[in-house]
Amino acid sequence: MKSLERIFNTLVSLGLTRTEAEIYVLLTRKGPQKKDDIANLLNVVNQDLHQSLIELRENGFINLQFKQSSIFIAVPFEKALENLIEIKSKEAQVAQENKKAVLRYWDSMLKESQKNK
Repeated sequence: MKSLERIFNTLVSLGLTRTEAEIYVLLTRKGPQKKDDIANLLNVVNQDLHQSLIELRENGFINLQFKQSSIFIAVPFEKALENLIEIKSKEAQVAQENKKAVLRYWDSMLKESQKNK
C-alpha cells in the first residue's frame, strides 16, 4: 500500500487532484469502468466525478471506450506521465514568456520613475 500512496502523491504533485489520481489508478488496476461503477467504487460525488473525468480526458489520461455506454479506460501509465510532463513543460514555457514581459514592464516603469524625479 505504501507504493500506491507514493503513486498518488506523485500524480498529485504533477498536477492531478487526489480524485483524478484515484480515478486513474482505479482504471489502470481494474480496467474499463462505467461512470456509475467508478462513483461507487471510490465513493465520489457525481459532480466531482464528472469534472474529474472531463479533466482526465482533456489531459489525455483516459479515453471513452464506447461513447454510448460511457465506459472509461485509462491510457498506459507511461503515456500518462508523458502527458503530465508535456503539460508542465508548456506551463513552464508560458511562465518564462510572462516573466520576460513583466520584466520589460518593470524596467520601463523604473525608467519612467527615474525621469520624473
